[in-house]
Parts: sequence; structure tokens; C-alpha cells
Amino acid sequence: MQMFGHNEYVYAVYKEGSFSKAAEKLHISQPALSAIILKEEEEIGCPIFDRRKRPIELTAFGTEYIRSIGKIYAIEKELSDYITSAKTLESGEVTLCGTNLGLLYKVPVVIAKFKQQYPNITVHVAESCTRGSIQQLNSAEVDLVLTSKPLDSHRYVQEVCYQERLILAIPRCFPVNEELTAKKRFSYEELQQMPYHISKEEMVSLSKLGDTSFILLRNTNYLRECTDLLFREAYISPPIVMEVDQSAISYNFCSLGMGATILSNRLIEPSPKNDSLYFYAIDSRFTARETYIAYNKNRYVTFAMKKLIEMMTTEE
Repeated sequence: MQMFGHNEYVYAVYKEGSFSKAAEKLHISQPALSAIILKEEEEIGCPIFDRRKRPIELTAFGTEYIRSIGKIYAIEKELSDYITSAKTLESGEVTLCGTNLGLLYKVPVVIAKFKQQYPNITVHVAESCTRGSIQQLNSAEVDLVLTSKPLDSHRYVQEVCYQERLILAIPRCFPVNEELTAKKRFSYEELQQMPYHISKEEMVSLSKLGDTSFILLRNTNYLRECTDLLFREAYISPPIVMEVDQSAISYNFCSLGMGATILSNRLIEPSPKNDSLYFYAIDSRFTARETYIAYNKNRYVTFAMKKLIEMMTTEE
């Protein structure tokens, strides 16, 4: 029995979640693709996809099949990287994936300096939610991931790039600000240089914002997990008026008075100065966090990866 004979077709259907979309991407007809997948399933003796679901889903065996394909791709990528590095120490390519916030702060400056030092190395930058970034890392589609989410130390290597703090942004027109007049309101300049540790007296308890409308990220983003944790810690369940994909979008809608939001102080640096909001530090031990650059622990680290990691973790 030959397994993985048509893995690129199976993986395309998995990635696209649809036979028709995968067929279009592979430049073949949908009936031809369906026949290839069916033949693969018949040769293996197990169904890979549950065609009763819409969109289609993997069966239990299919999940293991896709995980195995990821391992194969990782081995192929590792060998290719090794060959490239063996030919010359200062050529090759590296792919970095991260969230919109992670890619807005620090990454452009570092990559510009990196390209000046290593002009023969091609750098690819991909944007994805936290969950999507990790999936691409596992399948060897990307080499490095920028994330604030601590990962399993048995599977990944993580190195600290920078520290950040989650802050509360409230439109100045919101009445709740009157209850917070005793708390420190951070200026635009202070946010950019915000210390990792802030005195408790300066911080706001979210328990006062149980009735305040919020704009939050979708639950595929790690920042949403952190926000939900902060709400549970404060025993509140505030109304959510909008869910968006990026912190920059929630920040813009917040600026227009549609709701409060929680975001990283690092977002403020590349953003235009805004006088329509009040910014507060949040009273919680979960708001001070670190952002890491991560890669799979058992993979070959190329020259390009090594040098980009060095610059991401040392450049101020």
C-alpha cells in the first residue's frame, strides 16, 4: 500500500475547506480532484474527509493523515534549507508570520536593517491570526512566528523580542470616565514609553466597566483570549458591540466613539496621535506580557533564521 501518493491534493482540499476551491487552486477540474481523493482513500482503506459536513471536515483518520503530511513537509523544508545553507552562508530565504499588531511594531525596522546586511537573503512576511500562525509553523509553511502566546516548550523554542502592556482605551465622550478621574490617564507619549511595572494606585479595575460597550477581536486571536480572561477576573460580562480581526481596526472604531477596547501599548507607536480617547492601565497581573519569536524545536535552523532571530531579540 502506497500512502501519501497524492498528499498535495489532499492537503489542498484541507486548506481550502472545499473541493471546488482546491480544484481551482490546483488548476484541475473538481470531478478529477474528487476522483483522485477517492482513489487515495480506497487505497488506504479509510476515509479522509467527512463529506456529510458543510464545509467538509476531516475524519479522525484524516486528522492524523494531515498531521503526518505536515511532518513530511517539515522534513522536506529542513533538507532544502540545509542544502541552501551548505552552498553559501549568506543566501537563502526565511518566512516570518505574525498577527497584524506584531508585524506593525518592530518587524519593519528590523527587516529593513536585515536586508541591508544580508541583501541576498529573501524575507517573506505573512499575516495571520495566532491560531493560523501556529498551524503554518507546524506544517512548515513558515519558519518563524511572532506571538505573545506562550507555546509548549517541548515542541517550540521561544525567544523574547520585546515587552508590552495591555491597556484600556475609552472614548472621551463615555460617562464612565467620570468614575475614573482619580486614576492616571496616560498621554500618547507615556504610552510609547510605558514601563513594564506600574503602581496599583494608577491602574483601573475593570469591575467598573461592566456596562460599558466594547469592541473586541474575534476568538481566533490570542488577544481575545486575554481580554476574556481579564473580564472573568473582574467578574464582568460587558456588552460587545463589534468583533473585528485586527487591533488596529478596534482602535479606529474606538476612536470614533463606538466602544471601549483593550489593546497593546505597542500599537500606539506606529499609529497616528489620537486626542479622542483616554488611555488607562488595567489592574491585573495578566496585562504585562512578552512577545516572542518562535520556531519548531526539532527543525534545522538556517543561517537566515539564526540572523533574523538575533536581530529581532537584540534590536531596540
